Amino acid sequence: METPGWPMAQGVGFRPSATKMRRSATALLYQRSGVRGVIAIWGEPVISCRTNSYNRTGALPFRSMKTLAVATGNKHKLQEFSEILAPLGWRVASIRDWLPSVPEPEETEPDFVGNAALKCRFAVAALRAANLASLPDAVAADDSGLAVNILDGAPGVYSARFAEMAGAGTGDAANRSELVRRLGHVGMKPGDTTAAAFACAIHFQDLSGADHHSALAFCEGRVGIEERGAGGFGYDSLFFPVLQDESVSDRTFAELPSEAKHALSHRGKALRILAAELSA
Repeated sequence: METPGWPMAQGVGFRPSATKMRRSATALLYQRSGVRGVIAIWGEPVISCRTNSYNRTGALPFRSMKTLAVATGNKHKLQEFSEILAPLGWRVASIRDWLPSVPEPEETEPDFVGNAALKCRFAVAALRAANLASLPDAVAADDSGLAVNILDGAPGVYSARFAEMAGAGTGDAANRSELVRRLGHVGMKPGDTTAAAFACAIHFQDLSGADHHSALAFCEGRVGIEERGAGGFGYDSLFFPVLQDESVSDRTFAELPSEAKHALSHRGKALRILAAELSA
C-alpha cells in the first residue's frame, strides 16, 4: 500500500523524485521530533542532512582515549557500540560497570540531540561525584527513535516509551504491538508497508566536560505490521531499510546479519562519524 497525501515539514522544499514520499518520513522526523535546532546549526535543507556531525568545541577530541562508558544498560546498544569502536582500540562498557545502581535521567528534551546530551552530562556528573579510583576516559550516550510518516511522525522521541504512554505495557514487544495497532487503525493490512525513518543522536564527552562531540544520523525505510526475524531489538523486526542503491531491502533489520545492519543503520552511521573523528 502506498499512502498518498502525506504532510511534509513546513517550509522545506523537496525535489520531485520517485523517492519523494519515502524521504518525507525523514522530514517529519525533524519536524515532529523537535530537531529543528540541528537544522539551524547546519543551515541546510532537511533532505541534504541525512548524516552529519558537529563539534561544539571546534577541535577533534578523544584521540588518545581508550575506555568508553556508554550511558545505557541496553546490551544490544552496547554490542553495536563495541562492534564498531572496538577495532579502533576502544574498550566499550556500560556505565553500570562503574556505577551499578546509577539511575536513568528523565528525558525532558524535545529532540534526540538534546536527550543524548542530557543523558551524557548526567552520567559524567555521576561519575565525577562518585570519587572512584578508576574512571573511563570518556562517556557516550545515545537517543534514538522511529518516525512513521502516516502516524504524523510518531513514535519519534517517545519510541522507547510508546506503549507505556498508551497504557499498553512496557518494553520492546509492547512498543511494537502498539505500533502495529496504530498502523492497523489507519488501514494498513498484512503485506503493506509505509514510509518511516530511524534517527540516532550520539553525544560524547570527556570527564572534564571541556570537550564534547555530537552526531546525528538517519536510516530511511519502510515499516510493516508483520514481525520478521529474530535478531535486533526495538522496532527492527518491522523495519525494512533502504539499501545503498536506493532500493528497499526485502529483509527487516531483524533478519540482517549484524555487519549488514551496521552498514545501513542510523546508529551505525552515527558511530562511524564519531569513529572517523576518534581515529583522526
